[in-house]
Amino acid sequence: MINLRDKKGFTVVEMLVAVGLFTTIITIAIGAYIRVLKTQSFMTSIMSANDNVSLVLEQIAREIRTGDNMPSGGYSQNSIKFKNDEDDCVAYALEIDNEKKYITRATSLDDNCSLAVYSDSEALTSDNVLIEDLNFTVVQTVTENGSFERVQIEVTVNVVDPVTGEVFFTSQGGGNQLKTFVATRKYFGR
Repeated sequence: MINLRDKKGFTVVEMLVAVGLFTTIITIAIGAYIRVLKTQSFMTSIMSANDNVSLVLEQIAREIRTGDNMPSGGYSQNSIKFKNDEDDCVAYALEIDNEKKYITRATSLDDNCSLAVYSDSEALTSDNVLIEDLNFTVVQTVTENGSFERVQIEVTVNVVDPVTGEVFFTSQGGGNQLKTFVATRKYFGR
């Protein structure tokens, strides 16, 4: 006679519970792993964009610091034109091309920078950086010994996923706002 009460195997109910529990644990683990990969990609994009914008701002600040003939007036505008230390007219501006905004640098050999025709415009920001806003404000500071120009650079940056093209932050969500002041080294004494 066959013994149906053999204790060496699993019942169907035990097997279904074990498979269901295993499937649930694996699903949670895979979801967590995918989330970690997305977060890592997001953080890499943010760090890359931050590095790029920092380098661009440093380049602009370095050239302004040694520049001359800054526009005056104290008003904000999205471009600035001045003479650099090599006596070339330089223009930094916010350019819009097919809904993509980026910071550009252009040069001219003309003497009057405000009327110069600029050529060889080059984009300074990378593809994963979306510039929402760029403002230059030139303020002339007068002291008892003379005067000097100070330039405030204000930029609002969003990060774009290079793979999907998705914008991580929007202007309504805040974006990343960077602001810096640069004083020219040219000091105009009395």
